[in-house]
Amino acid sequence: IVEMEAFAGRNVLVVGGGDSAVESALGLANQDGTKVTLSYRGKEFGRVKERNRAKIDAAVKSGSVRLMLASETKLIRAGETVLTTTAGEVVVPADDVIVRVGGEAPYPFVERCGVRIVKKSLAVESSGSDRMAG
Repeated sequence: IVEMEAFAGRNVLVVGGGDSAVESALGLANQDGTKVTLSYRGKEFGRVKERNRAKIDAAVKSGSVRLMLASETKLIRAGETVLTTTAGEVVVPADDVIVRVGGEAPYPFVERCGVRIVKKSLAVESSGSDRMAG
């Protein structure tokens, strides 16, 4: 997420259980007034670096991130998302949903939920060091 400040003051749901999801949730939680929920289908993080695990644990303890383990996205609608949990369905306020699920994103499911997929390309300046001397 390049422009995290654009999410200031919003309810944001981050979906995923890897380092990119945890780092996104932490960065978003640092924006003024942003309320972040991190949803992961697993019962615990299995592939998160230890430093990220410590940071997300601290953010959950401080209340800056709401962590919902063993949860799956059922429905995304304007302003909220319905998650399926072991305790039943839970409605989570969500102005924005950020899916960080790795290389095999569930695009068909996300699009069926009515979500528009946005892909960004960033311009990268050449330093000139990759030019061959002639």
